[in-house]
Amino acid sequence: MKRAASKKAKAVKSAKKRTSLPRANQAATRSKAHLPKHIQDRTDAVKTAELMTQMQEQQDLLELRNEQLGEANADLELSRHRYADLYNLAPVGYVTLDAKGCIREINHTAAELLGYTITHLMGRPMMPYLAKPDRKVFLQHLWECRRAGHELCATLHLATKDKGERLTEFTTHPAQDFDSKPGWCRTAIMDVTERRGIEAALSASEAKFRLLAENMGEVFWFMELDPPRVTYVSPAFENIWGMPASELYADSKVWMKAVHAEDLPAVDAAFQSWLAGETDTYQIEYRILNREGEIHWIMDRGIIIGRRDGRPRQLCGIASDVTEQKVAEEELRLRNAELCSKNDELERFNRAMVNRELRMIELKQEINTLLQQAGQPPRYRVETLLPDHV
Repeated sequence: MKRAASKKAKAVKSAKKRTSLPRANQAATRSKAHLPKHIQDRTDAVKTAELMTQMQEQQDLLELRNEQLGEANADLELSRHRYADLYNLAPVGYVTLDAKGCIREINHTAAELLGYTITHLMGRPMMPYLAKPDRKVFLQHLWECRRAGHELCATLHLATKDKGERLTEFTTHPAQDFDSKPGWCRTAIMDVTERRGIEAALSASEAKFRLLAENMGEVFWFMELDPPRVTYVSPAFENIWGMPASELYADSKVWMKAVHAEDLPAVDAAFQSWLAGETDTYQIEYRILNREGEIHWIMDRGIIIGRRDGRPRQLCGIASDVTEQKVAEEELRLRNAELCSKNDELERFNRAMVNRELRMIELKQEINTLLQQAGQPPRYRVETLLPDHV
């Protein structure tokens, strides 16, 4: 009962309030009617001025918004033109395909690659422009891209109008901005014919180099200096130095640890001088003691193949095992020394024999002289040795 009474009181109070507003307006109108005419005119003029001011402010605001909108439209148009230029003049071909594999968008690069105008290609299926052996691969590529929902790549041959068959890379991903058109996708087409040709030639050249380097007895090596590291060493390194090549790749100075202690200062000085760019070439002969305890003589030669800011940055060289040559040279030296010694002995023996013969001749001459003085005939026939025989 109390709640009902309270609600009824509030309703009555609200009704009184609503009826009091019109009464107040009527009272204001009546009071205004009783005002003098010049006061009423002044009041109307003030309200008109305020209204005009508000309208002017609204107009200025609308003009400002229109100006901002015009600038935004101009920027948007400029951005659209820039995008169109980037799209059409990009070095990569771009194609938008619908669910049936028909061309809906294509840039100038892709059209030029195919050998047709953009107008001719629009709406046509992409399939006829692929080499026949790759058409099923192309359909499988599109199907897998739509099913996976992310970017996929494929290598396909295009049957172009003017350039013949071209090897290309297709990079396709679903078109996210065509929600109302499922199955649409965008494809980037890159002509890799020349690149693959260069890669094939480079691969063949590298294979020949490796065949040569891995079957030669010398250690063939490449090195970079920024940072210092060995980029390639032939298998002969393991045979001569007696250590795995992986250690040299991990530490470019490990080869020097095997240099004979007597040769190490000269080798280190020559190598550091070469690295500093003081000489263009590096050549030195030294001994190493490998991990098997064998001493090998090495002829090491190197050249600079790359510079940066005037300083060496890339090096290459050949280290040859000249141990057999050194052994042969030592044997030859010993034989020469032996022959010289024997020759000296023979010369001494010859001198002794010649001196003996000369003394015998002198004695015979003395005996013949004595016999002649005694009135007897000479006993010995003496042959005079010419100076050339002495």
